[in-house]
Amino acid sequence: MVRVTLPQRRIELSERTEQQIFTPGVFGAGLFDNAQAMFRAWIRCGVNQVHDHVGGASRGGQLMRLVTSIRRIGEDERGAALVVALLFFALTTILISAMLATTGREILIAGLHQEGVKALELAQAGIQEGVARMQNAHVAATPTTFTSSLTDKVQVTISAPLLAGTNGAYRRITAVASSGNAIRRVSVLVLEQMGAGLPKITYGEAFQQPGTPNQIMSGDVYSRSYVQYQSPLPDPNSTTYAAWRISQCQQRTCTNAGTDKGFCYSNYPTPIESGPGACLAGQKWYPGTRMAETQSSVIGSAIKKWGADNCINGVPTPDNLIPKVNGRRADRISADTCSLGCTGTPSPSETEFGFDRDVVAGGSQVSSKFPCGLPFRWIERTVADEQSGPGFPVPYRRLFKTIVFEQWRDNYWVFDEAALTLVKTKALQDNPQFGAIPPFPDYISGTKFDNVVAASQVTPSVLGCHQAPPSSVCASGKDEPVATLINGNWSVTNTRGQGTLVVNGDMTISSSTTFDFWGTIIVMGKLDPNIPGQLIVHGNLIARDLIVVNGSFKVYGTDAYVTAPVGSSTVFPKAWWESSP
Repeated sequence: MVRVTLPQRRIELSERTEQQIFTPGVFGAGLFDNAQAMFRAWIRCGVNQVHDHVGGASRGGQLMRLVTSIRRIGEDERGAALVVALLFFALTTILISAMLATTGREILIAGLHQEGVKALELAQAGIQEGVARMQNAHVAATPTTFTSSLTDKVQVTISAPLLAGTNGAYRRITAVASSGNAIRRVSVLVLEQMGAGLPKITYGEAFQQPGTPNQIMSGDVYSRSYVQYQSPLPDPNSTTYAAWRISQCQQRTCTNAGTDKGFCYSNYPTPIESGPGACLAGQKWYPGTRMAETQSSVIGSAIKKWGADNCINGVPTPDNLIPKVNGRRADRISADTCSLGCTGTPSPSETEFGFDRDVVAGGSQVSSKFPCGLPFRWIERTVADEQSGPGFPVPYRRLFKTIVFEQWRDNYWVFDEAALTLVKTKALQDNPQFGAIPPFPDYISGTKFDNVVAASQVTPSVLGCHQAPPSSVCASGKDEPVATLINGNWSVTNTRGQGTLVVNGDMTISSSTTFDFWGTIIVMGKLDPNIPGQLIVHGNLIARDLIVVNGSFKVYGTDAYVTAPVGSSTVFPKAWWESSP
């Protein structure tokens, strides 16, 4: 047993431990397993003291080498640091790789989202362009597809009317837009409401009925000049409005006073067969009623502006606020305005502008939309007169109270979404004297037609199809209305059609031809069916010039048949959805 004495410590080693320590070449792995704490103590004690206690140079040298090796083993940790550094580097690499992958995915997702939002916005812009085209009559009745004016990456399709009536239709607008890898498809269901014309009407500059009676079977009659009847309308619910007058004729023409029954100026409760004011009981005839102009016209816009400027908080402007010229109101009608005749019009002391409140026993019939009433202006016009002798009609001038058509329509008509047509309010039904002669609607400017043909090239295919088995069967098994423009004077040789037909000229019916049409016929010139040809209209008949109502002519004013949308309209979005491209 060898004892090694260290300062203030005594450590005893077994023979086996002694052998492992002092035998050369036997330092191995077991060294730290059994004596790690002891060796660290030796190191702290110092080499010189150990050498002194052990004695002998040989053993001291061995011990010194041992201690040096132990110190190197205990204190030199560069290998461990390398392992830690490698582990830290690996962990950092993993974290950075994960972060970069996540960031890359986020950038990709953000880019796809941005492209998707851009594509959706482009699709919505395409929808708005489709709405604008419909409002400005740039869309036909058949499906229409176009590329957006913003970019060629947007395609817009406007469907044919899904459900249609006389004054409106439901349609679907679909826009497909792409941006990068994103594609969006948006659809909108819209209500197209056409307000340029009224339903169930026969409208013209003037009317002559030289043939047999009862040719206008139903609906209202509007004339900007005169109406010349053989007999009253067969439908007691019909109303006739004439800007100048209505006359009753015994013979085919009314060229002199000896052959007519007189003029009808009001709705008399009992028959009066002769003299001024001659009418038949129950007929709603109103000559000399108001005229109307569109709000976009020069006259209409001036009337609308005057009404807005002179109705303050629902109260008309007092007289003392209206400018005066030479002591009289500046808006008074001049004394010489009607130098050619002004029967039934105001005296020169009347004001040029004013408000109509349409007052009856129950009060004003003007709605709260127009608290001061409907603004009007007296306008001097030239009208035709069928009682002026050979070569009639000749010009005749008089003053007409003129209002804004859209304001009158909004006050006395409502839109029925179920029937897709305008209907009279109860106020107008009960008080037809508050009617107005509408302006001739502009159906050509800017309108996109399904068919545009010359008068000499009209074929049955461009007139639409009315489903009426077994005599008429349409390819689709249902009505196929179209909007067609015929340029030139047209002599009809076809048999039937449906939709909206615009004749940019005069229209006549060829001999032995019967033309049945369901919808609206608009003639930019004169309409004369020309016996023995026969014209039968189920819907609306409108002419800019004279309409000759002879024995081969029948109009059934109705809104039961579908027309094709033409002219400007108001579009109301009803629903929208996004679907897969």
